[in-house]
Amino acid sequence: MNQDGKRHRYAAHVRDEGVHSRQWVAEADSFIDAAVLFAETAHLQDGDISIVVTDCESGKDRCFVVNLETGEVQGC
Repeated sequence: MNQDGKRHRYAAHVRDEGVHSRQWVAEADSFIDAAVLFAETAHLQDGDISIVVTDCESGKDRCFVVNLETGEVQGC
């Protein structure tokens, strides 16, 4: 769980595709969890993918590079 003890609803999109490609992500515990869930379900090519995740309540955005081959996640 995150610091406030509740799950949040997030939206995510591939950074280079813009917000028009945004997809809803089921509730997740954190921005990173939402990025990984999006990467696992978006049918993206292997390799590094930059994903922007938005908290639907606060509107805050975070960017992550997810490597679809290794599962490694780092900030953009």
